[in-house]
Amino acid sequence: IELVRAGCSYRLFNVGDVISFKLKDDTNFEMEVAGIDIYAPNTVVLVAKNCLQEDLPMNERAVYSEHGGWSKCKMRSYLNDKFYKLLPDDFASVISPRTIVQQIGNDKYTSVDKLWLPSQTELFADKPNSMDVGDKHFPLYSTDKSRSKTRVNEGDTLWYWLRTPYSIYGTPYSIYGTHVFNVNPSGSLNCNNAAFGHGIAPACIIG
Repeated sequence: IELVRAGCSYRLFNVGDVISFKLKDDTNFEMEVAGIDIYAPNTVVLVAKNCLQEDLPMNERAVYSEHGGWSKCKMRSYLNDKFYKLLPDDFASVISPRTIVQQIGNDKYTSVDKLWLPSQTELFADKPNSMDVGDKHFPLYSTDKSRSKTRVNEGDTLWYWLRTPYSIYGTPYSIYGTHVFNVNPSGSLNCNNAAFGHGIAPACIIG
């Protein structure tokens, strides 16, 4: 981490490199280098190579877009509390909190997170979403194959959540106000009801 903070990330990492460690529950876990110096100098963006062992809903009441988006949803609380506590202490100590902003209709919602789910813009360079305020594409995700993920310790690809509410032309579509974008097993963009259980691939920034 001293070298990352000194601006030497490109000497240490290439996009696609894997960092492996054990969670405190003894689960083997891997994170991939998704981008370097994306949101701030001397930082590295990491995204889980595979999804967590358990599928979870984004929000239990299936209400996402009209009630604070990511800043208020159950998934955010889960990642920054329960899952964060499973990280080894040395890894957790080098995570840099990130400010996330979503524009939902006329409202902006802001949160500060150590762990988060990637957005539509971060994973799909050809499909940026104006709701993902300030987000940038991660170079790791250039093809559908690169976006396809399996579950930890399993081989089957699966659906996993993004944090971007479903929208049309950047404005929440009232009929689908309960829906959130996700990635299907082939690596393409899709959406589903926030109360459904899907895979979870958390991200963080070290630096």
